[in-house]
Amino acid sequence: FERLVGVADWQSLAPTLAIHKVQGNADPYHYETFFGAADQIVTALAGDGATGGGCTSGTIAMPLSPGFNMTDDYGPRRSPVAGASSWHPASDLQNYPNPCGDQIYAITSGTVTLIEGYQVSIKSSDGYTVSYLHMKLSDVSVQIGDAVATGQPIALVGNEGPSTGCHLDLRINTAGSTNEAVNTLTAGEDLGGPSAAARFVNPEDYFTLFGMELCPEGSCQRQYS
Repeated sequence: FERLVGVADWQSLAPTLAIHKVQGNADPYHYETFFGAADQIVTALAGDGATGGGCTSGTIAMPLSPGFNMTDDYGPRRSPVAGASSWHPASDLQNYPNPCGDQIYAITSGTVTLIEGYQVSIKSSDGYTVSYLHMKLSDVSVQIGDAVATGQPIALVGNEGPSTGCHLDLRINTAGSTNEAVNTLTAGEDLGGPSAAARFVNPEDYFTLFGMELCPEGSCQRQYS
């Protein structure tokens, strides 16, 4: 534990990456396969309702390295550029002042279902889909059908599509979700949003559900009005 707390920002890393920082295994995702068994042990020791990640179905990871800011939030807004929506079903994140080319990480595990235009979508085992937008397709490091681990690098931040600068648009579509806790999150249709945003939920609410803050006070500034 003493070595772990010496790792910078270890709390924001995917568990397998935090362990790798301490143990130095050749494969940083080697420990991913042990999470299920560890979770069962913690649940058995702590009693019903407990999980190893203190959340609904395992752990999640930050989509960018620590130090990013939130440049737009979820919900109604004034369209910032031609072609952009006036009802934003996402959170925009940016590691100012040099956001272009920053590594994007999968916030949860799943299977890559879409790589098109400037978007990568990954469907979780619970049926909901996490999408990452505005990257160049040439900067995507996964392929359709790939199984992706939590915290795995998947692409680089870009400025493709309707955009005012290099940033990551992170959005979560709960259509098809079998996760009862995720299904309790308020969705676009509950807030009077357009049909295109019907089952998209606020990424901040999603992170809160899993015991994390997407925009932690002290390290993340909210740069929008």
